[in-house]
Amino acid sequence: MMALAPLLGRQVAHDLIYVISRQASSSNQPLLDLLVHHEMIRTVFDRDALEKLLDPANYLGLSGEMVDRVLAQRAANAEASPEHEGSEVAPE
Repeated sequence: MMALAPLLGRQVAHDLIYVISRQASSSNQPLLDLLVHHEMIRTVFDRDALEKLLDPANYLGLSGEMVDRVLAQRAANAEASPEHEGSEVAPE
């Protein structure tokens, strides 16, 4: 949607991707195939460009690093918290 927004307008791009995504979900057709065959989209992007836009590696950004930081902070807090010491439940 973000790649289409400058060309079609944000709301039009959002609505278009929403409709096509719902169609892909309900028809069990790949989203990429529906995008490639959509007249408005194929005039702007070819299949290779759409494949790159749909690659999660290109739009996940720093999410992996943010998760790692949160988990590291949580582990550090758990180690520093005295309430966690000896709080394991003994087996019965």
